[in-house]
Amino acid sequence: MNNSKSLSQTITVEVILFMTSKELLYVEDALGHEQYFQTKCNEIISSVSDSELKSSVQSMAGKHQEIFNSFLNLLG
Repeated sequence: MNNSKSLSQTITVEVILFMTSKELLYVEDALGHEQYFQTKCNEIISSVSDSELKSSVQSMAGKHQEIFNSFLNLLG
């Protein structure tokens, strides 16, 4: 039997089926917020000259990327 779906695709479908529409909207909203935070961090990084501040904001941007990836992984 040749099944074209991978295991990860099957798991993704199963996870999404177990999430309510409200939960999916929450994840979508959270992804949007994390993208917004990353955008704002990148704007600040490009506009500041203080290297210590720039480094701190780069760290924050990296953390928001990690959070974004965590939410994205909920969807597969």
